[in-house]
Amino acid sequence: MKRIYIATLISLLITSTNAQIQFDWSKSIGGTGNDYGYSMTIDASGNIYSTGIFQGTVDFDPGAGIFNLTSNGSYDMFIQKLDPNGNFLWAKHIGGTGFDNGTFITIDAIGNIYTTGLFELTVDFDPGTGIFNLTSASAGNADMFIQKLDPNGNFLWAKSIGGIGTDHGKSITIDASGNVYTTGYFSDIVDFDPGLGVYNLTSIPGGGAFVQKLDPNGNFLWAKSTGGSGNSITTDALGNIYSTGIFQDTVDFDPGVGTFNLTSAGGADIYIQKLDANGTFLWVKHIGGLGNQDAISIISDAIGNLYTTGYFYNTVDFDPGAGTFNLTSSGGGDIYIQKLDPNGNFLWASSAGGIGFDNGSSINTDALGNVYSSGQFQNTVDFDPGVGTFNLTSAGSSDIYIQKLDANGNFLWAKSIGDIGNDIGQSIIIDVSDNVYSIGTFQNTVDFDPGVGTFNLTSAGNTDTYIQKLNQCNTSGIISTITCNSYTSPSGNYTWTVTGNYTDTIPNAIGCDSIITINLTIIPSGIANYTLTDNGNGNYSFTNTSTGSFNQSHWAFGDGNTSTTLNPNHTFSANEAYAIVLTINDSTAGGTCFDYFIDTITVTGVVTPLQCHSGFVMYPDVATGDITVVNSSTGTNLTYLWDFGDGTPTSSLQNPTHTYTTSGPFYLCLTVDDGAGCLDMYCDSIGENGVVFKTGGFTINVIGTHISTGLDNHSELNSDINIYPNPTSNQLTIDTELKLSEIAIIDITGKIIMTTEQNTNILNVTDLSDGIYFIQVITNEGTVTKKFVKQ
Repeated sequence: MKRIYIATLISLLITSTNAQIQFDWSKSIGGTGNDYGYSMTIDASGNIYSTGIFQGTVDFDPGAGIFNLTSNGSYDMFIQKLDPNGNFLWAKHIGGTGFDNGTFITIDAIGNIYTTGLFELTVDFDPGTGIFNLTSASAGNADMFIQKLDPNGNFLWAKSIGGIGTDHGKSITIDASGNVYTTGYFSDIVDFDPGLGVYNLTSIPGGGAFVQKLDPNGNFLWAKSTGGSGNSITTDALGNIYSTGIFQDTVDFDPGVGTFNLTSAGGADIYIQKLDANGTFLWVKHIGGLGNQDAISIISDAIGNLYTTGYFYNTVDFDPGAGTFNLTSSGGGDIYIQKLDPNGNFLWASSAGGIGFDNGSSINTDALGNVYSSGQFQNTVDFDPGVGTFNLTSAGSSDIYIQKLDANGNFLWAKSIGDIGNDIGQSIIIDVSDNVYSIGTFQNTVDFDPGVGTFNLTSAGNTDTYIQKLNQCNTSGIISTITCNSYTSPSGNYTWTVTGNYTDTIPNAIGCDSIITINLTIIPSGIANYTLTDNGNGNYSFTNTSTGSFNQSHWAFGDGNTSTTLNPNHTFSANEAYAIVLTINDSTAGGTCFDYFIDTITVTGVVTPLQCHSGFVMYPDVATGDITVVNSSTGTNLTYLWDFGDGTPTSSLQNPTHTYTTSGPFYLCLTVDDGAGCLDMYCDSIGENGVVFKTGGFTINVIGTHISTGLDNHSELNSDINIYPNPTSNQLTIDTELKLSEIAIIDITGKIIMTTEQNTNILNVTDLSDGIYFIQVITNEGTVTKKFVKQ
């Protein structure tokens, strides 16, 4: 048996002060054309992976070396890896003669790299010496791709999904098991199974959003669709899936058999949808007003709270529940940040904007629950959403911003980067040391040091990609947290099991250590356990003997069935081993203090149906006064034992003949054995109920079911006449091309119980008692007799 314990934070409140933002480094990548960095991620070692598009020839080594890649078409996709100091490690190029776009990048726990986006025509997705071509389904429109590389950029696999319309993978995420989830946009009919199978989804007119799940090897698991367009996707620690995007008009967001309609208030509205790991609908939330809104990015924190960012127009209520929390834009479009709990309940929302267009492109959190966002802004914008003021003013058409709020949405700091051109932040990532990485695009010459220093980068062409790293020095902070059983300090130096106030110090490489006060509440979780009773024939009673604090129980019986009863009763259908899992949970503590108990039982008492059957029927031979016995036993490799009931020796023949010396009655029994554990006996009486056979004795003749009944029969006509269904409960159909002149129904005693002279091939036998009968058919070519069963 095995016990698994999971302790999960159920409440997290952080306050940080005295953060010092320091420029670390920045790199540019570009050629004479237009080059755009769209997405980035980091691994456990601090290496940086990015993707986007480029034109012409571009040197992807931002240092003194040269590593040129040249596009094959209008735009090609790149994947680049830098070390934590921004030094070049490698770059890869994916593209054909069309437009090919790497939209989003992520990694799994062991550093494998996953990208999604769109491509046109034929593209080789193996960036090495091999070839792995994918071709879009329509020559004029783009298809979605999903690609997996190892940490060194070597090709593992790639998949394409598309139909005759445009299909775009916009976001990708990986769960703890390495399963791959994507969301985006598709149109018309698309097969979302990239393998040999077919799993078609059809979009609503104008296109729809999708969520797709593949296993770590790229094999199809499931896909779901709704209306609108999916922009971003994330998962939580329990494997639930959250996606966000936009929709218009009325859309059913339950991808299953149920219905959950949302109707937009104006133009495009925002949705946030939650599915479980099997794609089952859990909930959806709607944010909207009279203008157009867009949700660009979503992320979940360690305890499942959800953060989204994007832009909105006019007045929008950001509380998707019964309450109201209105925000009103100042200009063409304002930045918003929204926080919901794991059940979609409103926690807070904030906005930042001026008279121009301001947009949040990416959102992320750190280990303490602080919230970071990046995007673009124009003119002068107050980035403090509270009562204070913190204005930033763009230097050009639009500038990059990076903003930090605490877990309650309070302002901590904001920085701007830009000059006279159009500069946009596209993606933001936070590492375990709270270093802040961002990627996007810039034009002309831009100072990427947001402090008093200067670090200029100049674009080689019209638009280049930048990657920037900032570090923080949080000299003090407060954490208020509720957890199960124990808590390990952020530094990793302490583990506490008792409620109290504690202090922890996190060393910083640049010399400003963080001193954190931790207000800690420990809730002891229950200890799961159970006993069981074998009631026989596969039925078991389970008794929950768990101790401690819990008020919810969940049983998984290992055969696909579950129960939430405290002490359930369950019947297994087969004799085999089953792993029984009991999960207990204290929902009053936020529903995230779990304990599991697993034990394996071997079920041996299930009685399976017999695989052999003994049986016979008897009827008199009216011509001789003897008895015909039809052996109707079924099974494979049967042996037979006949007991004639008159004291004479038994017979092991399948179809014996036996002579009785008196009129009886006698008790005739047949036992069959298939040699594989199935033994069955059937007995019937000869001469009961006043039936008297020949006084001087009589003979029984055992025949098989394939042998003639003894009634008049022309065997050469058997193949010309068929009856069905057999067995039957109401009517019998005679299938023949011969002309029928008379039909008779005869019971097993030889008595004629029904006749018809009508030329019909359908007989109503509803009124017959259940049993074995013979149908005698007289045709223009002879007589045929067949057996049937009424049941």
